Amino acid sequence: MTGTSVRLGPPAPHPLPAERSLLHRPAPEPGPIMQSPFSPASGRVSEELPLAACPAVISRARQFVRSILTRWQLSDMADDAELLTSEVVTNAVQAIQAATASGHRSHSVVMRARLAREHLYVEVWDGVGTRRPTPAGALPGEEDDIAECGRGLVLVELLSHAWGVVPGRRDGKVVWFSIALPPARRPVPEHPLPTTTPAVAAAGRRDRQV
Repeated sequence: MTGTSVRLGPPAPHPLPAERSLLHRPAPEPGPIMQSPFSPASGRVSEELPLAACPAVISRARQFVRSILTRWQLSDMADDAELLTSEVVTNAVQAIQAATASGHRSHSVVMRARLAREHLYVEVWDGVGTRRPTPAGALPGEEDDIAECGRGLVLVELLSHAWGVVPGRRDGKVVWFSIALPPARRPVPEHPLPTTTPAVAAAGRRDRQV
């Protein structure tokens, strides 16, 4: 019995469970960022992450914050930082989508996390205006991704130490928030304050001499 032989290539690998979730709702890669949109700031350590301006990147922003806080041994702060990041990134994505619908060129979102002496700062840049953001709602088709942050920027006001809006380094705006570090993670002052005042210490010496 004769027939035509067909050479088959190796079978395609089956995606792992984590890969299946990414295939279900892929997040496009952002365009290249030639220069940081943030102004230089002092801090012990900082990291930036460019994101495409689409709702699917909100979970990626959460993962970024949790990952770096774990590396910085600040995982106890991750829940609040993740929630506030969701709200601020959602507002940035919404601002860009609204501007794009009006004919403006689309922009990426860039976020930065950095440690200062006593606070964690998370900053989110978008290239749309300088207007103070408003509370977020669900974007079409992505209600699950932003259900937590649909309660609005009132959470940012409630859970952060401070927050605000500043102009970006080149254009656009940066929405930022800060969370106080645990006391054990704050640096020790170079010149600790004395436990007693000089006058009290002198009085104590006189008492011992009597």
